[in-house]
Order: sequence, then structure tokens, then C-alpha cells
Amino acid sequence: WAAAEDKQEAALGNPDCAAAPAECKFRTGHYDDVLTVTSAAKSPEALYWRAKASNVLASEAFGRLAALGPSVPLHRFQAEQHRTQGRHKEAIQELKSALALQPGDIAIEQEIANTVYLSRDYTAAEPLLREMLKKQPDVAENYFLLGDTLLQLQRTDEGIPLLRAALERNPKLLPAHSALGRALMQAGEAQKAIPHLQ
Repeated sequence: WAAAEDKQEAALGNPDCAAAPAECKFRTGHYDDVLTVTSAAKSPEALYWRAKASNVLASEAFGRLAALGPSVPLHRFQAEQHRTQGRHKEAIQELKSALALQPGDIAIEQEIANTVYLSRDYTAAEPLLREMLKKQPDVAENYFLLGDTLLQLQRTDEGIPLLRAALERNPKLLPAHSALGRALMQAGEAQKAIPHLQ
């Protein structure tokens, strides 16, 4: 099937570069030019070629970075790649490698805690999130993540105050409203849950 598709595509010949400049620039390896010609365009075709060129440029840049040896930016980039593909264990390993190169970096510690939470390993996430809450007591998301973790661990009574604290710090944090609504429903307080669920 792929061979047949390639043959049909080859039969089309080269694109009309006046009508499809981004595709022509991409085919000739002028990826920076693709970004230039698509910078103001909003069509699906322009966005497609822009994304393809950006991916190639990013891969080239990180390929050069990888050749320099292990580094924090490289590990974080690879962690993000794993995370977007749902491979949380691999992402956590990359982040731990980054933290080994830069011990005590709160941003990396936060990424690890968030990724463990996203992996749904709530038992492992709880102590990490408690530590992040100690280090960053004003960050609403940390209250939400810990509160929701406790909710997932069936410790609703412990989670509710944390979810409320998240909303005190950021009333527009919709995931916290959703989690608090669910928690209040589980606690038998349906009337109080309704505004959060709405």
C-alpha cells in the first residue's frame, strides 16, 4: 500500500512553487524559509508545513545537543517527548537524570512530581507533591494536584481542604473546581458541589 501511494505521489510531479511555496521550501531542505513564508498564514496547509519544518529544526538542534553529551536541556526535552506520547516512566527517568546533573532545581522537581501524578501512581505522587507544597506554598496547582491525589486514594476528607486552598489562590483553576465538586459529592454534600461542577 505504501509503495503504491509513493508511486502515485511521484506521478504527480513537483509542486507548483508559486502556489505551494512552503512545500517547495520544505522539499529542498530550506526549513527556516518554510517558517518565514508561513509566519502569517493560517490555512491548514501552511500550518502543516510549518509544523513539519519546526519538527525537523528541533530534531536537528537536539541532535547536535545530544552529540555534546548528557545535559539538563536534553533530558528535559526527551522527557517532554516521552510525556506527550504517554510514556510517563521514561519521562520520569529522563527528569531524574536531569536532576542528577542539576540537584535541587525546583522546576525539575516539580516536573517529576507532575509526571508521577500524570502516570496515575498516586501513592508515589503524594510524598513528592507534599514536598513541592512545602517548597512552593503559594502555587495553587500544587494544592490541586495533592488534593486530587488524595481524592484518587479515597482520602476525600483530606483532599477537600487542599482543593479549597487551590481555589482560594486561583479561583479560575477549573480542574480544581471539578475535583472539589466530585469530592463534595463523595462526601454527601451535593448542594455544595453544584456550583463547582457548574
